[in-house]
Amino acid sequence: MPTALISAAGGIGDLVRTTPLVGVCHALGFEIDLLVENDYGDAAALVRDLPGIRGVFHQRSRWTGAGATDLGDLRNRTYDLALFTALTGPQPWIRATRVISIDRARWLTEGDVVSVRRVATELGWTEALPSPMVRTSGRRFDLEQRTIAIHPGCKPNWPWKKWHGFPDLASRLPSIVLIGMPSDLDNRDTYFGTPFEWPSHVRNFVGQLSLPDTAALISECAALVSNDSGLMHVAAALGIPTFGIFGITSPAREALPLPNMVPVTKGLSCEPECRRRPWGRSDCSRHLECLRSLTAEDVMSRIEQALTVQSVQRDC
Repeated sequence: MPTALISAAGGIGDLVRTTPLVGVCHALGFEIDLLVENDYGDAAALVRDLPGIRGVFHQRSRWTGAGATDLGDLRNRTYDLALFTALTGPQPWIRATRVISIDRARWLTEGDVVSVRRVATELGWTEALPSPMVRTSGRRFDLEQRTIAIHPGCKPNWPWKKWHGFPDLASRLPSIVLIGMPSDLDNRDTYFGTPFEWPSHVRNFVGQLSLPDTAALISECAALVSNDSGLMHVAAALGIPTFGIFGITSPAREALPLPNMVPVTKGLSCEPECRRRPWGRSDCSRHLECLRSLTAEDVMSRIEQALTVQSVQRDC
């Protein structure tokens, strides 16, 4: 059986958006190893047992220092195919007959989804991309029906993605679970700068769960509402109705193109042009008015509309 190595790095979302390549390579008959360099130490647990995966190797994150390097006998292996994402770049010490690397300059404009599709085409794939995949721990939480998860954070060094309205939104919903890491609740560098004050009925799981357990919790929920974050991608990959709140980051570039993924924006006239500007900006000429002016009523309306439509579609 031919062998393939897929190298992925960056945040949880970067890893999840790479998983369609696992599906492509598996369908093409490859036995697959993953080389993961992720910002969060246990992120690889989300993909370790995906179909076609033979083994997972690890590199310590060059950005956050998370994780530990464990290359096993990787340096002694030779692959038929090696695929490198934009954040890993080609690694000359990896031996492979054929090497495909995502071009970083194009990735900065197009993002992971388009880049992954281009790689799949280069491999001869002509069908729709396989869906992104993640594994849960299988743990049960026995949540109330129609419980909605809220993830109010994002990468610690990307605070301009964070929206102020999560507590107000939580007060309008009868059953809420709060997920993420303690750093997700640090609002010191955000445009609003004040701590979240949550209503008393919110169940707080922040900092208490591994990523696979968090995925298991999300899988029991009726929906997730989140900033543009890694857990947003996890929920989308699990098929859960996912409402991602976007400011100056582009839903077209970042969001998984899935029917259960619903980008939520204020819809200001400046947004289309703003989101065509270079990736990674932390501010704009209107100083994140798209997030400042987005209300809990706006988000609640999108949730009610989307969940009603999905309920009707399920009943048809």
